[in-house]
Amino acid sequence: MLCDLYSHTKKILLDANLLVLLLAAKAGANLIRLSPGNQTFDANDADLLDNVVAEYKYENMIITPYLLSEVNSLLTKLDINSRTDARRILATLIPTIDYYHTKPDLLACDPDFAEFGITDISILHASETATLVLTEDGRLAGLLKKRRDVLTYKDLKDMI
Repeated sequence: MLCDLYSHTKKILLDANLLVLLLAAKAGANLIRLSPGNQTFDANDADLLDNVVAEYKYENMIITPYLLSEVNSLLTKLDINSRTDARRILATLIPTIDYYHTKPDLLACDPDFAEFGITDISILHASETATLVLTEDGRLAGLLKKRRDVLTYKDLKDMI
């Protein structure tokens, strides 16, 4: 489905809230209600996201250290058992995910750094080549649309 629409993209990058949803879904459906973020998700959202990532193949996911740190922070908002389960799943995914690191001094030189911060700018830099960014953050999507392939989760749901 998405691979056909974005056939020039080979990798996928999930924004923090969507990665937390993916972890919550893999840990158990009860976590989806607890998934921290700006949007309320349900089991259908989790299934859709899992299908999209599976279409790209999990080994074609990319992440930045700043994004990983944000995911970890979001997971701390879950109860201890849920957090532990989600982190165990994250630990199994980390070795399969392509890790993209840009030195912070280079990110700080980006003209949009002051407005968007280190995590969003790291996403901008990590998505330079053949990467589809999936986010629920409208501001980030606006920044990326000028220069990258980006799809908001709302637009993804509307496509289905």
